Amino acid sequence: MATIASLERISAAKLRDLMLAAKTDDTKVAVIDVRDDDYIGGHIKGCLNYPSRMLDATMPSLVRRLQDKPTVVFHCALSQQR
Repeated sequence: MATIASLERISAAKLRDLMLAAKTDDTKVAVIDVRDDDYIGGHIKGCLNYPSRMLDATMPSLVRRLQDKPTVVFHCALSQQR
């Protein structure tokens, strides 16, 4: 089972490259924005918003929704603190 320490961190440039490549096949990547209120102020086009305060409760449905995605990126402005 993966732990926080074992998760790969990527740069903004790498995410851009992944999303550009996914334009031809949107089944390849999913971006999950876990920000709470900040989401409405602006977000990555095409991302899914699953606020961190509700993530535990929504995780089962999120896992089902993403089961066919080989790449899942979680985005948060405070990722070093959560």
